[in-house]
Amino acid sequence: MPGELVASDMFGPLRSPSIKGARYIIAYRDVATGFLWLDPVCRKDDLAESFARLIRDSPIPIRIDEADMQKRTIIQSDNDGPYHSLAFREQLRHFNCLFLSEILA
Repeated sequence: MPGELVASDMFGPLRSPSIKGARYIIAYRDVATGFLWLDPVCRKDDLAESFARLIRDSPIPIRIDEADMQKRTIIQSDNDGPYHSLAFREQLRHFNCLFLSEILA
């Protein structure tokens, strides 16, 4: 179902920053549809703001039903530090999303 599981990863630092100074790219992919949304950011710590933009601006239908746990979006990512930051965790709580960390061997 679209918006049920969104995989995310962060790439960078890029060799050359963008015109607006972005050195990292945060990718969000809706697993059901394959839709990919890319968000350029200046710092790794900008993940929480990027996630808020995903909710606000992307066509991925993020599911934030507070009453039904089965209708909430799961965000899946690797074990990179920004995904465990307090700011990102607060955004997850604010938008009522779940987080799944993928541990790679």
